[in-house]
Amino acid sequence: MGPLEKQSMGNGTPYYLCTVTCCDSENCTKPSTTNIVGKSIVSKTMSCPYSQYSNGMTMSRTNGQPSNEESANCPMCIKAQQSSFRPRMLLTTNPTYEHMKKTSNEDKVPSSPSSKVNNGQCFESNGFTRPNNKPTLTKVELSPTISKVSRQNSARKSPKLQYLNSDTGKLHSPELSSSPPIWGNSSYTDCTDSFTPVCTSANSNPESNSKFLVGRKASPLDSEFSFYFSNVENHGFFRKAVPALPIAVAVLLCICNLVVPGSGTLVASLSIVMGSQTEYGPGYGCRSFCICFLSAVLQFSTAIFVFGWVWSIMWGIVFIKNSLRYATNILRRAMSSQFLIQEKGYEFLGRLGLESTNHGVFSNRWTGNGKTVQSINPSDGRVIAEVVTANLDDYHETVAETSKAWQTWADLPAPRRGEIVRQIGNAIRERKADLGKLISLEMGKILSEGEGEVQEYIDICDYAVGLSRMLNGQVLPSERANHILLENWNPLGTVGVISAFNFPMAVFGWNNAISLVCGNTTLWKPAPTTSLCGIAITKILENIFRANDLPTSICSLVSGEAEIGKAMATDIRLPLVSFTGSTNVGREVGVAVQRRFGKHILELGGNNAIIVCEDADLDMVIRASLFACAGTAGQRCTTTRRLIVHESVFDTVVTRLANSFKQIRVGNPLEPDTLYGPLHTEQAVVQYEQTIAKAVQLGGKVVCGGKRITGAGNYVEPTIITGLEHNSEVVHTETFAPIVYVLKFKEFDQAIEWNNEVDQGLSSSVFTQNLGNIFKWTGPKGSDCGIVNVNIPTNGAEIGGAFGGEKATGGGRESGSDSWKQYMRRSTCTINYSKELPLAQGIKFE
Repeated sequence: MGPLEKQSMGNGTPYYLCTVTCCDSENCTKPSTTNIVGKSIVSKTMSCPYSQYSNGMTMSRTNGQPSNEESANCPMCIKAQQSSFRPRMLLTTNPTYEHMKKTSNEDKVPSSPSSKVNNGQCFESNGFTRPNNKPTLTKVELSPTISKVSRQNSARKSPKLQYLNSDTGKLHSPELSSSPPIWGNSSYTDCTDSFTPVCTSANSNPESNSKFLVGRKASPLDSEFSFYFSNVENHGFFRKAVPALPIAVAVLLCICNLVVPGSGTLVASLSIVMGSQTEYGPGYGCRSFCICFLSAVLQFSTAIFVFGWVWSIMWGIVFIKNSLRYATNILRRAMSSQFLIQEKGYEFLGRLGLESTNHGVFSNRWTGNGKTVQSINPSDGRVIAEVVTANLDDYHETVAETSKAWQTWADLPAPRRGEIVRQIGNAIRERKADLGKLISLEMGKILSEGEGEVQEYIDICDYAVGLSRMLNGQVLPSERANHILLENWNPLGTVGVISAFNFPMAVFGWNNAISLVCGNTTLWKPAPTTSLCGIAITKILENIFRANDLPTSICSLVSGEAEIGKAMATDIRLPLVSFTGSTNVGREVGVAVQRRFGKHILELGGNNAIIVCEDADLDMVIRASLFACAGTAGQRCTTTRRLIVHESVFDTVVTRLANSFKQIRVGNPLEPDTLYGPLHTEQAVVQYEQTIAKAVQLGGKVVCGGKRITGAGNYVEPTIITGLEHNSEVVHTETFAPIVYVLKFKEFDQAIEWNNEVDQGLSSSVFTQNLGNIFKWTGPKGSDCGIVNVNIPTNGAEIGGAFGGEKATGGGRESGSDSWKQYMRRSTCTINYSKELPLAQGIKFE
């Protein structure tokens, strides 16, 4: 073991590295690293998500207080206890995907480290291994680590596990629980992963883990009442209570036991049942109640002997001992940060003008009188910050101010409006890195995609600047002498924009930049789960308008739930509403807007397909499909949902794509090396699991993936499913998750028919070298989608073309080409510059 070296996690947070040799081979010089905070590995035994493997042994970062104060800032360790995402499970192995990539002998620290050793060679995980933000038991795996584990091989040998005693420093081998895992959060549905042979229950509080389950089996005297005090802490006002409250409760129970042996224990058992039924599941509640109730009966029945009194006193001591531990935890949480924005490593949020609690309504001032919502980091479930949303009164006030600002904005010449948009683009360009990080943090897409989305906003601003000098109409010949026909375009007024979570900035940018140069003001409702992105962008816009002495309500913000969206759809003050979201909700928005004869731009779902012909370049197919299917964790409206492959290359494509899926680097989206992040919400994970279960029920075969990745956050495996009919219900249903159905076709016309048979018509692509197929694909009998590609993926559209789709995708067009016309009203003007008054069509009316 080497000396402690001070390092940085890449976000400015310091930590210490203790280097150990990765293997016994003399040819291997690449060290494996174990991140620790402090100077002792056994001072506190809460496992760190950045644990490393070395010689088959797992070291863990400690939770002790080091002498160097800076090293105590590990957000994964000392902050994990503050998370509302309370883990209840103990994983016996670190979940690692089967693919192990041999790396060069570079002496570097991986961004999401999890190194493994096999046969004297140095490997680095390159699959579904990522930082697990859940505090778990410290464990030492003594058997050699298994690499390349087959998902289909159910007969795996479980590694031998031993636990590290924090008091003695010795290893122990307790029996593993064979009972079902106990979950404390309904978001988790399965404890067992393909690479997690055994699961067992663990205390909800990491402090209790280190004492009761590390180094020996948990006795009822210890662990059961540790759970009880966890419940006291986690329910109602006890969570916010002063640290003295658990101590007072414990002393009261102890006194009850002294007065009437067993009475305090009986009260505790009843409390355990009430809390555990909801917090830990009915199985645990029954078990805890039986143990505690029987203990109370025995204490009472043996009260005539000294044994009963001693037993009661022992339980009372346990009460007080555990209460002191939980009182300490409450105090620690009260004194530490509640939000990620307050922690080191997230300074970029402050640079964007964000705070712990943010007002989500802006016109001429920041306000908000609706309910307060929390912005959640999908990679670990922690709260980033809070947003005070709008109520209907806030909404109506904001619309009035935005409509009033139009009177000023519409008077500016279009090139002058373009100059303002140019300044907006430059301001966003200066903050590109920070805005990209915010997107990755709040939405969950990887950092390069987050910055790419910001670049889309910048590009559309540049595009709009030029457009401001080319909003051309037409001069048409008139059939009447000394007359002229003009086609003139004028702004609509105030445009409402309702954007989706998956592109929390770019979609608004497409609409806003074009709408502004057209002479409209804008009212923006961002997705409730990405309100911070909306606030950050609006603050930039506010500064630009103030610097130019213009009303800041030209671009207003209204964060809120569905009631705000409904109000926008029915508000006659908004002549145009641009909506991006699901087909079901878009249908309701479209009907509501049309009922008042307003205009709408609908950018809805897409059940997109790639057709792979027999002459396709398969290298290009695999590379394109990898990004098209798994990019943004399948959460783009242009994500490929169906892969229609010619029968002659079907098996090859499936095998190669599955191998590519297994090499995707999964991890924290903020880490630059990560290629695959989490789903945005827990609801998306549930939908993912339900869809796969339905596909299997209908006869589908899961070739790759199909499971939730164990650990904190909304991570799932990118999934390939074969064996389903092209017209299967599940195939025709868009699931906003990384699931692709691979279908086999014989004739090209058949493949086109399958592409067109779904309700949506957003994006499509074909891979072929046949010119006849290419022109047939792009012709009247080819793809019926709004985006028709050849030899490129279905996703990744450029801003220069009109973006949108047909059929149930909504028919709207945004971004480039002549999409600007949707933000303006067309006037046909006839000007008579003579003294005569002839009528058209030669009509005489004298």
